[in-house]
Amino acid sequence: MELSNIYKYKNYKLLIIIPIVLIALSLYFIPKIPTGLDLRGGTLITVQTNSSFNESALRDALTKNLGVHEASIDTLKSPLGSKVEIEIEQNERIAKGEKDMKNFYSRNEEVNGLEYDISRFNSELELANLTQIEREEAQRRLAEAQARLPKAKEEMNSFADSVIGDYEFFVGKVDRSNATDTKSLESLLANTSASAKEKYKDKIIDVISSSMQMGEFSLKDVSPALSEFFVSNIQSVVAWSFLLTAIVVV
Repeated sequence: MELSNIYKYKNYKLLIIIPIVLIALSLYFIPKIPTGLDLRGGTLITVQTNSSFNESALRDALTKNLGVHEASIDTLKSPLGSKVEIEIEQNERIAKGEKDMKNFYSRNEEVNGLEYDISRFNSELELANLTQIEREEAQRRLAEAQARLPKAKEEMNSFADSVIGDYEFFVGKVDRSNATDTKSLESLLANTSASAKEKYKDKIIDVISSSMQMGEFSLKDVSPALSEFFVSNIQSVVAWSFLLTAIVVV
């Protein structure tokens, strides 16, 4: 007696629904994965101290005075004293300032490139040995560069204003009236950024030193760029997994 094939009338293509649901859930929950300081970005301070201190009070003082939501404190005691590791999440103003600085540099590079192109195409059009096609191409690209330049400058200046606004909280009023060209503006923003970060570090040390007697210490900034790289790449892996699964099943 021939047994019927129980798989004969099954539509296995419907099984793709399962990986689709799992992948959709993964894409939703991956950015919500709890991360450490190496992924979130922030400041890591290691302090040697011989004094006792109130961890809860120090944590409250750090979050209140630094404008952050989270600070963690780990203490390792030994006969020679205590080693205290303090992790402080990245200040939102500092983080936004860094992001706006990257955008400024991107637009600044574009402006410099457009200005170079305009100068180059104008020089090319002065040549007498250009063919008609070459002349038309140079004119077209010159027109494109001239049309884009004002908008690129506007965006660059907008990001510059944002950077200054981000960091004025730490350094006070910034006068950009003397920054009349891109070079001087770039220098002003770089100095403002460095000054703001230095003052922020000084404030961190002031808060800690008011709660404990500080011996040797180290302070290290941790960039959140690794987190952005990690999340973007793992999401790409999940998306490619979905695509390959769909190809195999279909």
